[in-house]
Amino acid sequence: MVAINFSVFLDKVETREKRMTIRRTTRGKVGDKLQLYTGMRTKKCRKLVDEDATLQEIAPVKIDETSTQIYRNLFGVVQWAHIDPEDFAQKDGFDCFEDMKTFFRKQYGLPFVGVAHSWHWPDIGIDVEGKA
Repeated sequence: MVAINFSVFLDKVETREKRMTIRRTTRGKVGDKLQLYTGMRTKKCRKLVDEDATLQEIAPVKIDETSTQIYRNLFGVVQWAHIDPEDFAQKDGFDCFEDMKTFFRKQYGLPFVGVAHSWHWPDIGIDVEGKA
């Protein structure tokens, strides 16, 4: 079981819209159950979603002023691959790549090298229109 704390995008985690986070270091391993919290180590700690998510993918990521790259196995060759920065930023909860760059530049400086963690939620019997 791996606990991850969030201080931003709480609403997107609670609505299950956010299914990825980028951290400086690896948290857990593929297949681990994730518990997503806010306010960890404080009296205001609370779990953002009742169900535990499952860690689906862990990939090194690099964010700089002009692009995002992810370390992937492409046709048997492990290498840095450019990915769509707008799509990647939106998967992490940002409106656009410019917002993501601003956040990472302020928090960590650019270029930033870290680890993208993506997860999936258990099937809880909700149909396409959101009815149980």
